[in-house]
Amino acid sequence: MKLHKIAAALFIAVTLSTAVPASLGTPFAVTAEAHHHGWSGGYNHGGYYSHHGYDAHLHPNGMCPYGVYGNYGNTVPTASADAAALYAQQQAALLAQQQQAALYAQQQQVELLAQQQQAALLAQQQQAALLAQQQMATIVMQTQAALKQLGFYAGEVNGVLDMATQQALILFQTSYGLTVDGSINAQTITLLNIR
Repeated sequence: MKLHKIAAALFIAVTLSTAVPASLGTPFAVTAEAHHHGWSGGYNHGGYYSHHGYDAHLHPNGMCPYGVYGNYGNTVPTASADAAALYAQQQAALLAQQQQAALYAQQQQVELLAQQQQAALLAQQQQAALLAQQQMATIVMQTQAALKQLGFYAGEVNGVLDMATQQALILFQTSYGLTVDGSINAQTITLLNIR
């Protein structure tokens, strides 16, 4: 009777020491029908396998539907459906980032080109204004010199259309019956022979 009790106790102890939670199953053996070659982290519970965080599942024809390992003897991992989907998402995100960066670079280039064009236009306008000022100063100087020679202007020939120059123009225009406006108009330029 004692021997039966000791045997029963040993059987229970061995059973409890090798038991694993039902959710994990029992460690599976490497077979040609269903296995994960070279990997001991899976559990076989009644023909169902649990590994790598997946719920218990069958290995039809010795192939894991999640693609962790292939048939017997194949030690090269293959991409699972989940891994492939994740990889596709990562590739799509990377492509979107690259497209966004390319678009940003293109926008920056367009803005830079617009700034360069604006700067060039401003430089042209400034140059034109400076040239117009220089030409106007030359015309004023010629007008002052001509009016001085005719006795209408006694000031300095400096190219500045000041009050004294305008007063001389009014006297000249009145004397010759021209339009009196105190400016160097077309009639005045023609009569004074200013070029």
